[in-house]
Amino acid sequence: MRNPFTVRDGGRAHVPRTAATLMQLTATALLLVWLGQTATAFNLDTINFILKEGDPSSMFGFSVALHREQNNSWVIVGAPTANTSQPGVIKGGAVYRCDIYDDYRCYLLPFDTKAYWGYHRQGSCQAGFSAAITNDGSRLFIGAPGSYYWQGMYHTCPCRGLRTRVSF
Repeated sequence: MRNPFTVRDGGRAHVPRTAATLMQLTATALLLVWLGQTATAFNLDTINFILKEGDPSSMFGFSVALHREQNNSWVIVGAPTANTSQPGVIKGGAVYRCDIYDDYRCYLLPFDTKAYWGYHRQGSCQAGFSAAITNDGSRLFIGAPGSYYWQGMYHTCPCRGLRTRVSF
């Protein structure tokens, strides 16, 4: 029986270019899938690590930024789908300040405690999707890609005086 993908020329079998290309793409795709399944994340420092935990459904830890103010060091942690105490807002996202040295608690940084914007504009804003602090440590920026009808925006607040916040 003849193989439809094989052409005989002078006793040697040749595979047309389209079939060879298809086989190469298939082999490459299988290799990438296999490599993707074997990839794992790891912590560089397994002895002196800091463990901060939040609600897994909030995507706690999706973004992380380090911050230092005077003698205090913090980890700013984003939780894009966290539920907060905002009235009428479901999974609006949250940002937490976690003390590195003193305890294992994290404190909620309130941005909009009264939900002034309404659910249709800010309700699922996914605040904390990204976080950044200016080089001089004076301001915190929080990305919210789902806010304002999914056009996205960022929230900002000064980093000074972030000590009196709600904890979980």
